[in-house]
Amino acid sequence: AMADSVPLQFFQSQGYDKNVVILTQCAGYRKKPQKAMWLIRAALRKYPEVVKTLAVRHLMYNRTMELIEEQERAGKIFVFRPESPLPLNRICHDPARLRQAWQTGRELALRKHSDLKHFLNS
Repeated sequence: AMADSVPLQFFQSQGYDKNVVILTQCAGYRKKPQKAMWLIRAALRKYPEVVKTLAVRHLMYNRTMELIEEQERAGKIFVFRPESPLPLNRICHDPARLRQAWQTGRELALRKHSDLKHFLNS
């Protein structure tokens, strides 16, 4: 997940042509550069390749999001993504917010079920 948050290209390179992508961020979301790279460099100085990966993680993620949006428009992949931001931050232990996020995903899946079946059968 550090190097490839959404491994769509990998699965396509393996020959999968009916890919379903499940995202936790709304359309248009892009990652920003890591603000604490100085701390990451210090903490992980024994692992320079991990540091390099984390330094460009936002670039890789954003390229993947552009690919996903392009392929979704072309009908090559099927994407589930929330329509509005989920009530979660990076680490959440609040059962009510976790339940709300789960319910949001469940409702989206139910609404898009027939579209998904059509995509998989086409």
